[in-house]
Amino acid sequence: MSWKTEYTSKYLRVDPLAGRFNVHRSAYASPEVFAQEKKKIFDKTWQFVGHESEVKNKGDFVIRELAGRRIIFTRSNDGVVRGFLNTCPHRGAQVCLEKKGNRKTFVCGYHGWAFRNTGNIVDMNAKEGYPEASKFSHDGAYDLKPVPKLASRAGFWFANFDPDAPSLEDYLGAACERLDMIASQSAAGLEVVRGCHEYYIKA
Repeated sequence: MSWKTEYTSKYLRVDPLAGRFNVHRSAYASPEVFAQEKKKIFDKTWQFVGHESEVKNKGDFVIRELAGRRIIFTRSNDGVVRGFLNTCPHRGAQVCLEKKGNRKTFVCGYHGWAFRNTGNIVDMNAKEGYPEASKFSHDGAYDLKPVPKLASRAGFWFANFDPDAPSLEDYLGAACERLDMIASQSAAGLEVVRGCHEYYIKA
């Protein structure tokens, strides 16, 4: 949309001649606007998940929330960095309630389904009613759901919920060089200092 002409909507007022671009304050607290932002922006763009130093060792994981989705960001036992939706494929409960740690398996507290940190289901916590796990989820239908796209640049990991999204490099463009420059400041590399400050505001 061109802002060369005057435009007015529920949340926006543009007056190019006067040099004004006003956003109504209700847009910043509107659930309707936030839902549209998640759908049109956060569901289709690359979002920062974490730094490789946060999952340095096999089994390390941290839980991150991206636009309302909880993500298990982990380095599995095969050394591969992965991202899973923190949702059990059985009944949708959260698989991991801890914020960070080191685990070979994640066990859902609802019905006890267990998953390797590669995402594969290994146990349904039931002696009857299910075949063995390898046959039960032979096509991956009951494994943890991976983030559609996960990619890194200079040690920084990003996720995208759109399987048809452009590559991370295409999305970042010239910012790729900036990340490379930041990461190369020390021969020892970057490391995220453990711990964080969290706060909630009604806004």
